[in-house]
Amino acid sequence: MTRTLPFWMLSLLLPFGCDGEDGGKDSPGTTDETDTDTDTDTDTDSDSDTDSDTDSDTDSDADSDATITITAPADGTTLTDVFTTLEWTTTNFTADASQVGGAVVDGVGHFHVYNDGVYVDLTAENSYTFNGLLGGPHTLEVRLANNDHSELGINASVDVEVVAPSIFIASPASGTVLNGSSVNMTLGIAQFTIDPVGTANATGHGHYHVEVDGVYFDYGTDPVNALATRLTPGDHTITVRLVNNDHTTFREGGTCGVDNMTCAEVLVNVPPEVPYVSIDQIASPYLSSTLVAGISYSNFTLMPPMGSPNVNGEGHFKLTVDGVQLYSFSDPSIFIYHLTPGEHIVKIDLTGNDDAPLSIVDYQRVIVSGSAYDVRITSPADGDTVTSSFNLQTSPTNFTYNAGAVGGTNVSGEGHFHVFVDGSYWTFCTDANTCSVSGLSSGDHTIEAYLVNNDHSDLNPTATDYVSVVVQ
Repeated sequence: MTRTLPFWMLSLLLPFGCDGEDGGKDSPGTTDETDTDTDTDTDTDSDSDTDSDTDSDTDSDADSDATITITAPADGTTLTDVFTTLEWTTTNFTADASQVGGAVVDGVGHFHVYNDGVYVDLTAENSYTFNGLLGGPHTLEVRLANNDHSELGINASVDVEVVAPSIFIASPASGTVLNGSSVNMTLGIAQFTIDPVGTANATGHGHYHVEVDGVYFDYGTDPVNALATRLTPGDHTITVRLVNNDHTTFREGGTCGVDNMTCAEVLVNVPPEVPYVSIDQIASPYLSSTLVAGISYSNFTLMPPMGSPNVNGEGHFKLTVDGVQLYSFSDPSIFIYHLTPGEHIVKIDLTGNDDAPLSIVDYQRVIVSGSAYDVRITSPADGDTVTSSFNLQTSPTNFTYNAGAVGGTNVSGEGHFHVFVDGSYWTFCTDANTCSVSGLSSGDHTIEAYLVNNDHSDLNPTATDYVSVVVQ
């Protein structure tokens, strides 16, 4: 388009001092008094420059025109998992993984992902999965970035609240060398409710499993402490994993504590010279209310629980049932009387000579059958003073005395009982109320009653009771 210059601008182009044309300037040294040219050309510059400049600047300038919109999750979403996928769409922007780190190209780049303002990762996809989000509020953000990682200032974010279950091991630290064959772990559990095992499944409810070297060891319901026992010498990986009430896991795979917050693990080492202890396997359901179990141990010397000075590697056992301490002992076998039907935790601690626990333990989970047999001595009472001859009375449970079947064929839940005095067989009886014990010497004696089969063989497992008496 041709532009017309105003007259006054044209006059500037005329040569100075040209004769015949004033050009609006007098010649040097003259006075033009007769110059009546009033320059009536007002030259209102009628050229209004109607050039509308139709150049619309077709450069789309994709950097400034690009947009990004998060499509999922919605702002304000409550998340019930430690994983969530952020998804988005863009306009006027092309993500190209092959150009990451290269020269800047308008409208081409990738995405930077942030969690609570902290850079997490980059991607050229239109989605990103956050792994292991901790419980609580979070701002998840994605930013457009050039190939050289400089950011365009075009961002999108959403606020979410994570209420997903998580578990971690606060102690011991990974790599800890143990002083025995067991490890007690202090746990941290969030957004998760411990229920009794067997309860119906509910979101965010359940218990946890303990695994040793990837093999199931036991389940736990203590929200603070978890045990792994019977660890042999060497390295072991101990895992705690949140599960539903029906024992199914929330999430399999991944690295515990990094991209799977529903499990945690710790590496421990057991030296070959440290004490080892274990309760021999107890069958469940257990068919007697009298629990008898052996104890295996090594690298430890048993001494009577007499409170003598401590010697490294010496001591005895302390027995607890369902968290209640029963007694200390140095015989490698357990006797527990009159366990009620249901589940029980039977635990032993190795202790020093002074009875102080050494933090080396084992336990067994025992389920006593509802039909378990039992026997109780009802008379005399424990500690009674009796004559050399007295009447012993008993009360059996889930067991029938049959005098006519003594020496005959065994029948389940039927038989009689044997009487022992100070550990030696004394007599047998077939009546709950009239069992005569006679001929005892003066002094202290222990009287025991054992249920037996018709053929006099012991029940398996055994069922027994005892009392201590003083014979005058």
